Amino acid sequence: MALDQYSTHVPVVAAVMLMAPAGDVLELGAGGYSTPILHVMCKMQSRKLVTIESNEVWLGSLSGYASELHTMVHAREPANHPAIKSRRWAVAFVDNGKDERKPCLDILVDNCDILIVHDTEPAQAKLYNYEPFLSQRFKSRVDLVTRPWINCHTSVLSNTISLDVLRTVFK
Repeated sequence: MALDQYSTHVPVVAAVMLMAPAGDVLELGAGGYSTPILHVMCKMQSRKLVTIESNEVWLGSLSGYASELHTMVHAREPANHPAIKSRRWAVAFVDNGKDERKPCLDILVDNCDILIVHDTEPAQAKLYNYEPFLSQRFKSRVDLVTRPWINCHTSVLSNTISLDVLRTVFK
């Protein structure tokens, strides 16, 4: 499968999963690109993956990925689901609904080692109400683009891990 403007986060997700500390992974917003890559990488690394999706029909279309290591959950309000607060996450990928992202980020800022946030280019950042939150709440931040889609940004953020290696990989 070739990358397109909707899958620009896939190389970023793969790179982060290779550098992430041991621990479980949270996916907020199931996706035709993110769910398969996270499922496979978590399985290969013996990590538990929890996918939380607010659209029950969309979640059902990806339900074939559910397994012993991969829990798929429907939650109308993901930030209120107990799973998001249930543990410290090694990685969290945030690509859920417009009004769902910021409340989830408010929770994850203090209980996740590495956050991957899709759609952080300026126009989308305004739409999703990311700023000034992302700029002010994290010690380490890398904004990445996957060429040739220079107008599609994915940000990687952490308060516990240096992300400098990502700057060299995505030059």
